Amino acid sequence: MKSIKTIAAEVRNQLELQDIILLDAKSQQSFEAKGEVVQQSRHSANSTCSGDQVQALVDIGVRLIDAKEQIRCEISARFLLVYQCKQPLNTAQLDALTDNFVHNAWPFWRQHVYDLVQRGRMPRIDVPLFGGFRKQPVVKKTKI
Repeated sequence: MKSIKTIAAEVRNQLELQDIILLDAKSQQSFEAKGEVVQQSRHSANSTCSGDQVQALVDIGVRLIDAKEQIRCEISARFLLVYQCKQPLNTAQLDALTDNFVHNAWPFWRQHVYDLVQRGRMPRIDVPLFGGFRKQPVVKKTKI
């Protein structure tokens, strides 16, 4: 049986990214949270293939919470990625490409977070380069 990395490598060249669309976004902040905060991140991707088109829905979020688990601020967004494919992909192939879908949306996510933090006068939120985000989902404690 082939590994996920092998399957992804085989089908990655069959896709051409056509568009990335910000479907919806949400942000909130509270000034009740006090003291040190912990940053938490999440992401997921779901995809479908219809003929020569693949659509991937990527959901990404980040939040800062205090010791009492009060949310200091939270940002989330959903992106729709549209790909042209040379041949239809099966479920196993689409599942193997999940990290690629998140990876392609990641620069748009980073820019979205940085824009909201600046405009909303939110505490600093670190959005790492894509390579290490899975290994360290909660990495930062900050005093606000």
